[in-house]
Amino acid sequence: MNVLANVEDLKVISRTTSFAYRDSDLPLRDIANELNVNHILEGSVRKSNNRVRITAQLIHADSDSHLWSDSYDRTLDDIFVVQEEISKNIVASLTEALGYDAAAALTVTAPTQSIEAYELYLQGRHLFLARGVANLTNAIERLELAVEIDPDFARAWSTLAGAWGVISDYTPNIGRPEAVPKSKRAAERAIELDPNLSEAYATLGLLNSSFYAKRVKAEDNFDKAIELDPQDPMARLWKGIADLGNGQPERARVELEAAVRIDPALGIPHGWLGCAYFLLGDEDRAVESWQRGLELGYTGVNLVGLWDIALRDGDAEEAKKYGFEFVRAFTDESNLEEALGLASAVADAYVDFSKREDVMNELEQVSPELLFPAPWIVYTDFGDPDKAVELLETILVPETNPPSPTLTWLWNSGRESVLQHPEFMNIADTYGLLEYWEQKGYPVGCRAENGGLYCD
Repeated sequence: MNVLANVEDLKVISRTTSFAYRDSDLPLRDIANELNVNHILEGSVRKSNNRVRITAQLIHADSDSHLWSDSYDRTLDDIFVVQEEISKNIVASLTEALGYDAAAALTVTAPTQSIEAYELYLQGRHLFLARGVANLTNAIERLELAVEIDPDFARAWSTLAGAWGVISDYTPNIGRPEAVPKSKRAAERAIELDPNLSEAYATLGLLNSSFYAKRVKAEDNFDKAIELDPQDPMARLWKGIADLGNGQPERARVELEAAVRIDPALGIPHGWLGCAYFLLGDEDRAVESWQRGLELGYTGVNLVGLWDIALRDGDAEEAKKYGFEFVRAFTDESNLEEALGLASAVADAYVDFSKREDVMNELEQVSPELLFPAPWIVYTDFGDPDKAVELLETILVPETNPPSPTLTWLWNSGRESVLQHPEFMNIADTYGLLEYWEQKGYPVGCRAENGGLYCD
């Protein structure tokens, strides 16, 4: 897949989405229609000791006709030679059928001489893309063992960087001060070994935009990653998330739609794409994207967005449904009942104004870092921007707290009182937004004035 993705003008769906159909009983034509592709490569790999049998066939989906098929019996010692051989045969077949002409340029360079390290890398990468606490923990274990076996295995270092870069979003047991430096060291080691790894630059972009308050540098990292591999869904995803935080929802939409096209069965891009649509005023498409993210197993910003929509519609019970799902997904068991009770009380107070003062008093007793319902959002919506800004100044601390959702929800319609607050530019400066806007331009229709940000 990696080799074929480098063929110019050949669209290759990412491995996450491809693997989602591995056990599917859908007809190939239906799969092709869902993914908007013309051809499907299918086959199997059977391993016995040090030998492997690979079968593969390339099928034209509309006609269900075989363009090419073959089988390979090899030892694992020459597995990378087999990969190159298969890739060239596929492209040769496409050349004959469709006029592609890239077979001569295809080469597979062995990323490691250790089959054991390579297998650990493949397992670790699969778990990294699946996300979740258990998957990421197991991914890190496998990838660290891979680089221990082969310290010069650049791809393993690169994926290890990505896993350390996101794991603290999924568990309170691993803090950012522990995870972020490990991610940075792994990404830099990967680039030292192979300066052409898109994934490593994308991870540096994630770290610089989210944890180091270097949003200008982050954009350079993302642009480098996309230049190296325009089909890297993580680079597109993380750049889109950074654009949302920068107040650039239209630019975010472009990147996130690209991420969805590349990896349509991955739920995360759908969730964040919904945020871009929402900030651009297209609530119908936002809800559609958020719901699609839920169908694909992603629970994050999409739940907060659906909660927000329900409250705007005055439906406290619908809001509770999404709020409770978010709380159960991200709250430690010891605090679960308290968090659920607070989420319920906040939803009721959005509909019944008489309950707002009691809720704001209750919020005084909880941590300002509470993920949901975020106290700063409630204070903003309930008419106390001073308290909201005070909390934002507390929680927006680089390297310790996740800024992406917070910065995204700043741009919601109705939160202008925070943007226009005379202390807002201090917050923007703390998180690298001010530097970014001064160099790259302010959000469309926005200007700095009296310490705040005013947008048309």
